[in-house]
Amino acid sequence: MYLFQKNIKYNNQVKKLNLIKMIKYVSFLITIFFITTDLKAQSPKQDFTKAEEFYKNGIFTEAVTQTESVKKSLGKSNPKVEALLFMAYYKTEDYTKAKVAYETLKLMVPDNVENSDAFQLYKSTGEQLDKKLAEIQTAFEKKQNESTQSLYDDSKYEDRNAYKEDRIKRKRRFLITGWKKSKKIIKMRLLKFWNKY
Repeated sequence: MYLFQKNIKYNNQVKKLNLIKMIKYVSFLITIFFITTDLKAQSPKQDFTKAEEFYKNGIFTEAVTQTESVKKSLGKSNPKVEALLFMAYYKTEDYTKAKVAYETLKLMVPDNVENSDAFQLYKSTGEQLDKKLAEIQTAFEKKQNESTQSLYDDSKYEDRNAYKEDRIKRKRRFLITGWKKSKKIIKMRLLKFWNKY
């Protein structure tokens, strides 16, 4: 019996030690979880400030890269991110992406902010962007018009066309003269027919 009681005490002590170890382990995991989520929450802010610094220093490609990583890590966008993307894309002359970022920015910003003086920089840059896109489009269309050849070239088919036109004229002549001849023939046959009866 004494051994049995010792065994029970020993089992209880082992259970307590295991419980304490488990509590320590769980608390350690919870602490690590909160630390990593805190670091992740700070990371987009830090990346955004880096992107702003790159933009201010004139390193626009890095500003684009950092801002896109901020947008990706946030999982969504906000007006500050879109504004920085718009300006950085414009400076790197990636006009199509700049236009998309500008239109997204306009959708995100309320009307009172869009009409404010602070937004005028973006509006004027957007107007310049529209002019650039129009220039690119007209240059592209001009180049296309100069370089494209006609799909139908008359010179290749002049001989055939002359032959076909000649055949058509002959058929018309035949129809006209043939009709006159056939008219005479019909009259003659009708007269013969009437004369018989």
